[in-house]
Amino acid sequence: MGLRHAPNGSDDLESQTEEILARCGGSQADALRLARPEGKVAPTISIALLHGDPVPGNLVLSETGLAFIDWQCPALGDPCEDLAIFLSPAMQHLYRGHALSPREVRNCLHAYGAPDVTSRYDVLRPWYHRRMAAYCIWRVQTGATEYAAGLDLELAALQGCVNKDQVVDRWVD
Repeated sequence: MGLRHAPNGSDDLESQTEEILARCGGSQADALRLARPEGKVAPTISIALLHGDPVPGNLVLSETGLAFIDWQCPALGDPCEDLAIFLSPAMQHLYRGHALSPREVRNCLHAYGAPDVTSRYDVLRPWYHRRMAAYCIWRVQTGATEYAAGLDLELAALQGCVNKDQVVDRWVD
């Protein structure tokens, strides 16, 4: 059967985001549909085994350091995928009560130890924040109201990394 393949490159992330938004209604979803990042990022050929759900709740501290548990969503794909989920302001807020500070994000990316991957992640950030914002909208609209704060955090992160003229004043219901 094999492992699933995670989105790889901006076109895949855009497609996945549009699939999520197709299940959503309302002005926030409409605004997010219009807030497409500019440019394209090609898929990487450096495919890796991904955890698929690397949120703080799936980390345990052992004698040898941190380890991921709950390997129910493994995939093959761009290592940026796991970085994006772990660094997501929404996921950090849901699992830790607050998003990582800019300094914590920088420290995490530095500690990752693969500048080619972290540089690629930085370029793909708008697509990752947009996808997570779409996911948060969908979760809120399906009754998981705890995702509302995460949505606000992802929208702020999206505004911080794309052309501000593209997204200004589009997030108000």
